[in-house]
Amino acid sequence: MRRLYPGIRVIARARNRQHALRLVGLGVEVVRESFHSSLEMSRKSLLGLGLSADQADARIKRFQRHDEELLKAQQLVHDDKTAVIQTARDARAELETLFESDVLDGSEKG
Repeated sequence: MRRLYPGIRVIARARNRQHALRLVGLGVEVVRESFHSSLEMSRKSLLGLGLSADQADARIKRFQRHDEELLKAQQLVHDDKTAVIQTARDARAELETLFESDVLDGSEKG
């Protein structure tokens, strides 16, 4: 495609995180297959647990930003399995801290 149409915008569906990393590496605009539906399911679960719509939306947006930043960081090291695992561990710890701060200070803003 790129040889015939070098300026073409390619949009592709990624099956999973690893597939997304490969596609981004090829310069493709990625839509992650199950990411958005997972966010919506999580939002509905938070509402079911008694959070307000604003609280649930803020937490979902926070997680989405965090995960998109993680994907960018992992793109930089996607060929190094050890580095990808370490970025995931670091990101998980950071996310735990973010969500713990919600509980401790009652912060609901995104």
